[in-house]
Amino acid sequence: MVPAKATDLSLAQYEQLCADACSRFNSSGSRETDEEMLMGQICRKVYSYLGENVTTFFPVVDMPNLQAYEEKLHHLVAQRQSEPFNTLEIPRRHVTQGLQRIYG
Repeated sequence: MVPAKATDLSLAQYEQLCADACSRFNSSGSRETDEEMLMGQICRKVYSYLGENVTTFFPVVDMPNLQAYEEKLHHLVAQRQSEPFNTLEIPRRHVTQGLQRIYG
């Protein structure tokens, strides 16, 4: 039996997933750590939505977690997007907005 094709991702869905992932974030007290944690939350939200296991790409040797999150998120979303959009601009914008809410 051939597995069903997984869900594709529209721009509106991606925007909503990124916004939802950042909406209830609690700060760690470190801007750098919070940036990484926000991107990690976005990854988990998007991977879960698409039926993927976010832990499949860790650990990544010689790469900061933030960079690993961005690279893996870009790779997955680029394969599954149903329309053209910038796969990293959207989550980066939501991370920046989340950090601005916390740190001003």
